[in-house]
Parts: sequence; structure tokens; C-alpha cells
Amino acid sequence: MALGLAGLAAFASVAFRHEEPAPAARTAVAIALQTLGNLGAPITSVENAGDSRLFLTIQTGRILIWDGTSFLTTPFLDISSLVSCCTERGLLSAAFHPHYATNGFFFVYYTRTAGNVTVARYTVSSGNPNLANPASGVVLLTIPHPTNANHNGGQLQFGPDGFLPATRNAKTSCSGSSCASTSTRMSGAPRSTGSRLPTRSSEMGCRLTKSGPRGCAIRGGSPSTG
Repeated sequence: MALGLAGLAAFASVAFRHEEPAPAARTAVAIALQTLGNLGAPITSVENAGDSRLFLTIQTGRILIWDGTSFLTTPFLDISSLVSCCTERGLLSAAFHPHYATNGFFFVYYTRTAGNVTVARYTVSSGNPNLANPASGVVLLTIPHPTNANHNGGQLQFGPDGFLPATRNAKTSCSGSSCASTSTRMSGAPRSTGSRLPTRSSEMGCRLTKSGPRGCAIRGGSPSTG
């Protein structure tokens, strides 16, 4: 039986009309800040070692552990005697090796007492997971920077390529509104394509599967951008 034009139009409207689902109801979430304590100096980074603890780097040279309830009394690591602080100097960050649970390696970025930018590797103590071994420190890289207290960089973080990137930019000379700058960058795996940065550079990479005697390899040349 023929439906006619009007019937076909009505049928098509019913058969092919798409109903959008109603948006889900949103529940308000209360957010509040909680004071954990007075640490006496600025926190420069907050790191995680793959468990429930938080590791806070303190600018003066300590790494403290927050266990979820309180700060542990004894610092995880205290290298205050090696660190120049403060303004923009100090212990600036830490990074835990992706295989930290098995090798116990972690890395710190700090300015030494003479101002030199330093990257060093430490290991956790064999008998206590909440204490590092202060005698295990191995300096992997030192960049002379004795004159000015600023432009120290400081961020350490493992990348998906297995390298440990870090950056440091230093202003070397200024005349009026014109400044010349140099950049030293310890980067991740060198890229095979892309333009080169117009700066003097060095690269440091820590590849997880191909480590040297100290667990890191120093790479020369400029990092690429693309």
C-alpha cells in the first residue's frame, strides 16, 4: 500500500531522527589547601619514586619525605654542605630512575658552593628505603657558573626515550637593551631531523638500556628543535 509523500516524510523523520543523550549531572567537588608544615626554606620540586611517598627538594640542600600523613624527621638526603644557596641557587630538583625500585638510582641538580651547576647521581641506602646513601654521590656534570647567582636552570625529569633531560641558560653579557646569551642543555636522545639551536651547547643523556660506567653518557653538539 502506498504511503504517499506525506507518509514517507513522516516515516523518515521517525526512523532517522537522532536523539542526543542528556548531559550527565555534575557533582561539585570541594577543594581546600592544607598546610603541611613550615620547612624553613622554599620547596623547589616535588618528586615521586613510584610509590605512595612524595619527595620534596628543599632549596637549602635537603630532600624530605612526606609519607601521606607527616614529614619524616630525618631527611632522605642532606647535601647542604655542598650547596650554594639561595636567590636562584640551591638544590633545584631531583629525578628518580624509572627502574629505581631495582637499582636505587636518583639524580639531583644543584649549584655547588662556588656556584657551579652540578648534576650528580646517588643511591638509596641498602638498609632503609627512607634514607639515601650520602657517600654514593657521583658527579656526572659540572658547568662553571661562579659569577652570577641567577640563570641556573634546574629541572630534571626522565623522558620516554630513556634520557634524563636538564636545561640551563646563562646570560653572559649585556650592553644596554641588547644581551648575548649562551645555553647549555643536557638533553634527551639526539633527534635526527630539525634545525639546530643557534647556541653553544652540550648534551648529557642517561639511556636506561645502554649505560656507561657511571650510568650516563655525555654527548657533544647542539640539540635540535624539530
